[in-house]
Amino acid sequence: MARSLFCARNRSVFCGHATIALGSVLAKNHGDGIYYLILNETEISVEGASKREFPEAALQSPPTRSKAASQATIDEVAALFGYGVGDLDNAIPPAHIHGGGDHFCLVLKTRDALARLEYDLAAGKALMDREKWVTILLAWRETDRCFHVRNAFASGGVYETRQRALLLQPLADICVTFTGRMADRSRYCRARTWVFPPC
Repeated sequence: MARSLFCARNRSVFCGHATIALGSVLAKNHGDGIYYLILNETEISVEGASKREFPEAALQSPPTRSKAASQATIDEVAALFGYGVGDLDNAIPPAHIHGGGDHFCLVLKTRDALARLEYDLAAGKALMDREKWVTILLAWRETDRCFHVRNAFASGGVYETRQRALLLQPLADICVTFTGRMADRSRYCRARTWVFPPC
């Protein structure tokens, strides 16, 4: 069931984490359904369901896009995290991605590479500030429909943890683009998650 429009004007970039959380809270306080949000440059929706074992939320992202990265940029990002050429998944090349904010995406070949994510926070912040990236998204593809994702958020002064691991909307764009299933890059996508209780 569609619910009324909520105005969410903000001068900052789109935040997927907060939007997912908003879907859960709206469902809890106003009932399950789809809520339409007005942003500065577009309209999106968030869906919430609260009457299950775990609250569930889904968002429609702002329009997504991606573009190939230069080898110099790939090398600089990989070096920040201590990754070599053998750590990267060549099926989904590194790229600049956008889903309401600018990010960089690096897809890794193994889960171990993703699990050992470490980097210098100050160096990461300098790189992200220079490139105007909100995060650097690192992912491991378990299957074509299941990705494990971590986000380096040094631009915000926050060292990434497993609890800050949701930024799927621009990743969906790059996966579709590079696997050739859809040529149009001006699209929206939906990201669904479950809101688990704190550990």
